[in-house]
Amino acid sequence: MDDIIARRRFRGSSGKRKHQEDGDESSGESSELEIFESHEDDPDDEESVLLEHDEEEARKIDDPLATSDETGSESDGADSQEEKSELDLEDTGSSGDDSASETEAQKAKKKAFFSSDAPSSEQHSSFLTMNLSRPVLKGLTSLGFHTPTPIQAATIPVGLLGKDVVGNAVTGSGKTAAFIIPMIERLLYRDRGKRAAATRCLILVPTRELAVQCYDVGKKLAAHTDIQFCLVVGTYRGSLLSPGLTSSQVGSTGGLSLKSQEVALKARPDVVIATPGRLIDHLRNSPAFALDALDVLVLDEADRMLSDGFADELGEIIKACPVSRQTMLFSATMTDSVDELIRMSLNKPVRLFVDPKRSVARGLVQEFVRVRAGREADRSALLVALCTRTFKSGVIVFLRSKKLAHQLRVVFGLLGLSCDELHGDLTQEQVNFFSALVVDVLLILL
Repeated sequence: MDDIIARRRFRGSSGKRKHQEDGDESSGESSELEIFESHEDDPDDEESVLLEHDEEEARKIDDPLATSDETGSESDGADSQEEKSELDLEDTGSSGDDSASETEAQKAKKKAFFSSDAPSSEQHSSFLTMNLSRPVLKGLTSLGFHTPTPIQAATIPVGLLGKDVVGNAVTGSGKTAAFIIPMIERLLYRDRGKRAAATRCLILVPTRELAVQCYDVGKKLAAHTDIQFCLVVGTYRGSLLSPGLTSSQVGSTGGLSLKSQEVALKARPDVVIATPGRLIDHLRNSPAFALDALDVLVLDEADRMLSDGFADELGEIIKACPVSRQTMLFSATMTDSVDELIRMSLNKPVRLFVDPKRSVARGLVQEFVRVRAGREADRSALLVALCTRTFKSGVIVFLRSKKLAHQLRVVFGLLGLSCDELHGDLTQEQVNFFSALVVDVLLILL
């Protein structure tokens, strides 16, 4: 027994030294196990069996007495997994930050170009609340305008402040009065006298008909002022511009020929309403006409002017205008070419999108008649059937050629329908007769 006790003490002391050298706690476990064993024949073998059994149990369960090497290796593996997941999260976050930064960059770019001043949230239900002058209010009353349309209620207050405007409005929304009213208000405070006379406002429109409409509205709104308007457009062949333009208006519009328009522009009217092509002719060939003193530039139906091929003319006109001008642009659609024109011509504009969900004017009902494939030759017959059975009065038909318009007029006449045609080949006598004529069907060349 004395030999066995001495051997155990020797092994315990050697286990403690091994624990101090290796920094391992497993030696304490082996010493405790050795104290409780009772061997009589071969204590060394039993000790090894117990140690192997404890190691197997430690592998099966999460033993708190596991060796530091095993614990260290497991913790290293867990740390590596955590580091990997953290790296993955950082990568994901960085990619998300990049996309977010791109979005923020785009927003910052738009914010830097457009005005940060939001339109006034005040709803104007009457022109009386817009602080307009008495002559303008008289003109509005004479036209029967009492309640502003949405585009007028949004544009007039911003236009009176002298800010650039980008308006998204369809035809028939009342935008003509929306940009003419601020224009008249500004001209009421202009310098007067022969030396102070200058063309201060320019309205560009895509078609002659729209120019006549703007001219009529402007003259009526400014009827109680001394503001002079001038119409600069091309002419119909052998006729004046439009049935709405009477002979008494020829002097105020410049006569519609190049020479008479040049004389009218030489007098420096306050407002010039023009199509891009004819205005370019005067800028190049009329030395007495210039846009150096221009205060307000209006681009009406900008998308139509660009689609008609006036991009170069618009660029030349804009370069001829002073940089300090006020610019108001209106378009029914916002295409890439319109965006490019906006960036070229406007400075910190205020965006006005009135009723953007609507693509047509209020109160307009659209219906479509499908012509099946192989039956395109029956298109005229279908049109005649619609006009004789369903739509019997107040019909306007837009056609692609003068020849087709004349043919349909003959067909409608043979069927007993009152019909007439309108295009550029009409003489002045035909235009005058047409202006006094009331028909059920009107055929117009696009």
